[in-house]
Formats: sequence, C-alpha cells, structure tokens
Amino acid sequence: MKNWYLSIYKGLSSPTFFWIVIGVFLFQALWLVFSAIYPMAFDEAYHFGVIQIYANQWLPFIAEHPEGADTFATVHRYPSYLFHYLLSFPYRVFALFSDNQVAQIIFLRLINVGFFTYTLILLRKLFVKSGVSPALTHVGLLFFTFIPIVPLLAAHINYDNLLILLIVWILILAVDIIKNLQEQIIDTKKLLILGVVAIFTSIVKYAALPILAAIAVFLSLYSLWVFRGYASKLLTAISNGWKQISPKFKIILPLLLLLSMGLAFERYGLNLINHEALIPACDEVLTHEQCLEFGPYERNFNYKQRIDPEFEPSILEHVSRWHSGMWYRLFFMINGDVEVDRYHNFPPLPIMAATFTALFILGLVSMITYARSIFKNRPDLLMMLIVAIFYALVLWQMNYSSYIANGRTAALNGRYLLLIIPSVIILMSLGVSKLFKSKLKLKIASVLLATLLLLQGGGVTSFIIRSSQTWYWPNETVWQINTNADKTLSPVIFGSEDQHLNFVPR
Repeated sequence: MKNWYLSIYKGLSSPTFFWIVIGVFLFQALWLVFSAIYPMAFDEAYHFGVIQIYANQWLPFIAEHPEGADTFATVHRYPSYLFHYLLSFPYRVFALFSDNQVAQIIFLRLINVGFFTYTLILLRKLFVKSGVSPALTHVGLLFFTFIPIVPLLAAHINYDNLLILLIVWILILAVDIIKNLQEQIIDTKKLLILGVVAIFTSIVKYAALPILAAIAVFLSLYSLWVFRGYASKLLTAISNGWKQISPKFKIILPLLLLLSMGLAFERYGLNLINHEALIPACDEVLTHEQCLEFGPYERNFNYKQRIDPEFEPSILEHVSRWHSGMWYRLFFMINGDVEVDRYHNFPPLPIMAATFTALFILGLVSMITYARSIFKNRPDLLMMLIVAIFYALVLWQMNYSSYIANGRTAALNGRYLLLIIPSVIILMSLGVSKLFKSKLKLKIASVLLATLLLLQGGGVTSFIIRSSQTWYWPNETVWQINTNADKTLSPVIFGSEDQHLNFVPR
C-alpha cells in the first residue's frame, strides 16, 4: 500500500486500461443501439431516409429533387452527403438478406458505433503523438465517454460519427506535418493525403469547413515562419518531398485529389454558380410549400411569423442563452420522434453535470494560468487550441445570425461541440496537471473522486434513469432489461427521483 498511487498511475498508463475505456464505451453505445426506439432525436430519420435515397442509384449525383423527398429538403443540392452515399452500399447488401426495418436500423447503428470506436483509438494516437502522457490521455478519453450525449450520438445513424473520425485523422496528419516542419522537412505525401481527406470531409458535413480552414491557415503560416527569409528552401523542401513519393502514389494521390475536388465542386461550386451560396436556403431551391415539409425550415418559418415587433437582438442575452443551451444539451437526455412524449427531454442528473462544470472551470483557469508553459515550443498543441476557438466562434456566430433572423435562440445542439471537446479536455487537463505539479497522490485521488462523481449519471446511466417504456424498442426483453437496470441504479443515483419532463424545442 506504500506506493498505491504509483501502481494506479502505471495502470492508468497501460494499454490495458485504454482497452477498458474502449470496452466501457462500447457497452454504453451498444446498450443504446439495442434499447432506443427508432428514430432517435439527432435527426436519425433524416439520415436513414437519405441513405435509402442514395441506395436507389450507383453514382453520388442527384440530378433533380427526388419525388416524395420534401421532408429531406434540398437533398440534391445539400453538400453534406458523402456519409449517406457511402452507407448506402452496406445498406443495399444487408437489404438483400432482410427487409426488416428494425434489423436494418440496428445494422447501420452498429456501423456508426464502429466509426466512433475507431475515433477513440485515433484520439489516443493523436494525443500521445503530441507528447501527452498515456495516463492523462486515457483518463481524458474516459471522461469524454461519460458525457451523456457521446454514447447517445454514437448509437445514432448520424453523419457526425464519420465526421469526428475524419477530423481526428486530419489532426494526426497535421501534427505529423508540423513535426516535420520543425526539422525544415515537408512531407509532400502527407500534405496530399491531408488535402484529399480534408476535401472528402467537407462533403461529409459542411460543419468541417471552419476546422479545415483553421488547420490550413495554421500550417501555411507555420511553414512560412519556419522557412522565413528562405523561400528557396521552402520550394526545395516541397520538391524533395515530392521526389520521395513512390511512383504508385504519384499517380494515386493526384487522382484522388482530383476526384475529391470534383465531388466537392459538384455541390459547393455549382451551388455558388447557380444560387450564390455554398449552402443555399431551402426556398432558393424548392418552393415554400415543399420546404414546409422539412422540420427545421418549418420551425424557423413559424418563429419568424411570431417575432415580437419590438424585438431587438441582444448579444449579452444570446451569449447567456447559447452557453446555457449548449451546456444543457451536452448532459441532458432526450427521446426520439415517437408518438408519446415526442422530443421531450430530461434535465442533466445533478452530480454528474456539476462535476463536469467544476472540471471545466478548473481546467480553463489552469490552462490560462499555465498557457505559456503548455504551449511554448508546442505548435501542435497551439494548433488544436486555435482550431477549437475558431470553430466555437463560427458556431456561435451562426447561432447568433439565426437568433437575429428568427427572433429567438434555436437549434442549439451540444453535440456540435463534440468535434473539439476531446482536444479541449486534454489541453485543460495539461493545465490541471501543471497546477498539481509533482503531487502524484493528489492527481490520482482527484481522478478517482471525479470518476466516482461522474458515475452519478455519466454516459448511458442518464438514459437508463431518465427513459421510460415509450423510449424502447417494442420488445418485452428490452423493456425488462432497462426497467430492471433502472430499479437497480435509481437508489444509488442522486436526483433520479426528479421525473419532471422539460420540453426544449430543438
């Protein structure tokens, strides 16, 4: 017992503990896959429907708006489509063997769980490659999976699951490029791969654009800084990098780059030419009546009809509502588009939510306090910070523009922050580690205490405690397992007796 904290630290640092984290995540996500009725709240019906549309053709191009597809809005011009096109192929194969929709939904959900599981593996690679200790990385990823909407999103059919994976892959490539730049080497092969992956990512979901822009600008400026005053060396480094690429990849990578650019141009480029916008408004492409069949358009239209004539936008009011709304939707629990309690949601379980809030405040203060030592000579970590800040600002601005147009705050979704939360968790954890300095006992004790507190509603626990029979697949076994789990956990979860539904519009 003398060095119990050293033993725990070694355990947290071990690959075995990381696979335990993966196992904990898989248990949570699979519980939701086989428990939660279709469609779940995060646009699952939309994504499954669009996958079915693409399953009726071989090419990714849709010449005209499909008949009967008004509920999917401008599906033929929407640039976020690669996820649906790709998943249409496993769907086609599975549909050959089963026309049971429940089985098809579960099959596609399992693919999405696979995407998110691999994302966790790539996140570990990213942070360890950036010099973060394995122990801190593993604990950070464990806490990430305890955010209730993380396993909930992973269990959905949703393009965010593929998007997160690709963003992490891009960050890994960017970190490798930065490390080569520090030695005044340009890995042209990795640059080309990054370009290909980045463009494909942009047509998985347009939300990637600010992240891709921030990474591109950072790498460009850092390259100019490394080779400052030696432009000829920069050109020579690029040339040398090209020479080191094998003949096979000198053909494959440019072809993939042209393919990705062509697919992106077919949506973004033609949208700009024909509609003067990367993502044209629904009523710029379809009729107003058609657009009313699309939920978000109908919601915004109704909001605009009810705008108070004396409404004046307030930045302070929006900041407050944006912060509280995003916080709420990271830790709440919500059901799906079901006849009973449609899109109703429960507030976060108190101890879990309060613990995450306390950790965020402590981490933010610590990161700011020790920013100089954290980011000094660490351009890879600085890039992650800049990407997170820029993405959050763009997201805030988009929500603010919607607030001005609609007269009220709407469509605040905490899951949009999951693209940057893992990096933020790690950067803040580095600050807390600096705060505790060499006090390993205090670090271990804090991790154990935080873990115990986060178990008070973290992850799938919120679903088990907050859900009801209307949330489950119509199956007696599913109902019994979830009901018994609720009865077992409720007595030891503080706040489980609070069963007041709180409806918040999506």
